Amino acid sequence: MLTDVQISELQEGFELVKKGGKTITALDLQSILSSCSIFLTFKKSVELVDYLSADHVGISEDPQLDFVEFLAFLTHELGVFNNDHLLESLFDEFDINDNGYITQQDLLQVCESLNEPISEKELVDMFNGHDQLSFEDFRDIMS
Repeated sequence: MLTDVQISELQEGFELVKKGGKTITALDLQSILSSCSIFLTFKKSVELVDYLSADHVGISEDPQLDFVEFLAFLTHELGVFNNDHLLESLFDEFDINDNGYITQQDLLQVCESLNEPISEKELVDMFNGHDQLSFEDFRDIMS
């Protein structure tokens, strides 16, 4: 499990390396993780970013991760965060109206702004028949 200092470094690192854009590259991911003593080869970083990227453009096409994919990776794939602070940050990215809930419309808007389409089936599966997700629901999905 990462310390609060490492978590803060990861958040700062993402902001610093994205260079004004919305995404990071495999090299950026490698740099961020190494600052927290998590070391990957460049090849592994490229493969990982391609796997995690919703775009799946292929290794030779310079795959990239947006912040949501990056946090999901850290939360789910690495299993290193049992920290509600990061999940709250991710939740806040989707809670457009700042009302404590994510609606299907919120999720659609965020995905559209990130150019990350989401299918009706994915929405139905994620919301499991409900109109909105609370933070607790969201945490359960991400865990």
